Amino acid sequence: MDNFRVIQEEDTEDLEGLLVENVSFYYNACVLDYKYSLSLALVDCESPIEQLLAIEIERIGLNYFHLFNPKIECIEYSKNKVINTKDNKYRVDMLIGFLFKFKDDYLTYNLIVECDGFEYHQGNKSQIDIDYERQADLLANGYDVIRFTGSAINKSSHICVKKIINHVTKKYDTIDGGIKNG
Repeated sequence: MDNFRVIQEEDTEDLEGLLVENVSFYYNACVLDYKYSLSLALVDCESPIEQLLAIEIERIGLNYFHLFNPKIECIEYSKNKVINTKDNKYRVDMLIGFLFKFKDDYLTYNLIVECDGFEYHQGNKSQIDIDYERQADLLANGYDVIRFTGSAINKSSHICVKKIINHVTKKYDTIDGGIKNG
């Protein structure tokens, strides 16, 4: 805060200049903080499409989900996470853990986000079969899975993040509706 100057009453002659200095200092600090958080988003990503989606998740602020819906809180966001099921071990692109808050209870909801590049996933028939088997195993073990193609991420990564938000919100509403009706 060396460049920030407290404005005193006697400084009113150059008030505009002092405001510009202080705002400029604050703006530059915010830009540096934002660049740092975006660069952290790249850590542990294994492909350009994972990086692009991770940057968009950071930019939109998925970690602040509770500010948009106080009943849903993001409690974990991991990239390149290893998941152990009963019989298998998988590396997933992203794992996002949420805490759903209901009237009398809490529930943890885990969403796996997969980024499917064309060459490895869509262009390879045997890999598609493996992906479906893997997804079925993850679903059977309590994980929900949402997949995005590389072209969808490249074309509009912000739409992919919006789909994640909508998916989580619908899941919460479905469970909440079941609690109220059950």
